[in-house]
Amino acid sequence: FIYDGKYFSAISSCDAEETDRAGASEAFSAAMIGEYMRTNDLRKAAEFATNVYAKAVSAPGGYHSLPTREQITE
Repeated sequence: FIYDGKYFSAISSCDAEETDRAGASEAFSAAMIGEYMRTNDLRKAAEFATNVYAKAVSAPGGYHSLPTREQITE
C-alpha cells in the first residue's frame, strides 16, 4: 500500500518461493529509497522494491542473495 499524500494505491506482491529471508527487508528498503530518488515515482519505486524483495528472499545467503539491477529488469 502506498500513499503520496493525495493518492493511494496497492502494489501486488511477487510470487517467490521463500528460501532465506536474511537481508530481504533491508534490500526492499534500500531498493525503494534508491529507485524513488532515481525516478521520483513512488509507484515505480514500490514495484521495483517488491521485485528486489522477491529475488532476495528466494536465494540463500544475506549479501549473496541481493540481486543486480539487470536481474530485476529481466
